[in-house]
Amino acid sequence: MGLRIVLRVMCLAALLVSINGAAGVDLNNPTALAFDHSGNLFVADHSPETILKFTPDGTRSVFVTGVRLSEGNGLVFDAADNLFVLSPSGEYHVGGTILKFSPDGRRSTFANSVGLPYSLAIDASGNLFVSDWDTGSVYKLTPKGEKSVFATTEIRATVLASDRAGNLFVGVASKDSIFKYATAS
Repeated sequence: MGLRIVLRVMCLAALLVSINGAAGVDLNNPTALAFDHSGNLFVADHSPETILKFTPDGTRSVFVTGVRLSEGNGLVFDAADNLFVLSPSGEYHVGGTILKFSPDGRRSTFANSVGLPYSLAIDASGNLFVSDWDTGSVYKLTPKGEKSVFATTEIRATVLASDRAGNLFVGVASKDSIFKYATAS
């Protein structure tokens, strides 16, 4: 397991070198990164409203464009390689939407009215978690899109991550804390 992590980090370092070298440094406010299951890196480039795709060999392409992107960590893949994207609909992220892109780039709306969304994570069961910057709530959305409040941190949760054991980690920068929650019911 440790060797796999080292190899992935080395691969990422090589990819970043090739992004910086061959592909150019013309990103304009990248705000989120996510890997699909084939090792492709997806980058949310906030200002040009574009999601870029970098293959493991460093080849760059535009995955989708014309998508309003969150300034937070708003990209995550499910087990079927569908990409979920935070897309605020108003100024200051008001009225956030979660978009879903199939592996071939087809767009659909997965959920609306998710507060001031800032970060996404997905667990092994396909449940999507989104942090609400305004209320400190973390919402759980089932694969069918059913929404419930999963946890409340009282102050904005800025980063979410899920592990293989079914735990959700919630980072709250203003409390200098990371909270751990079991997601399995």
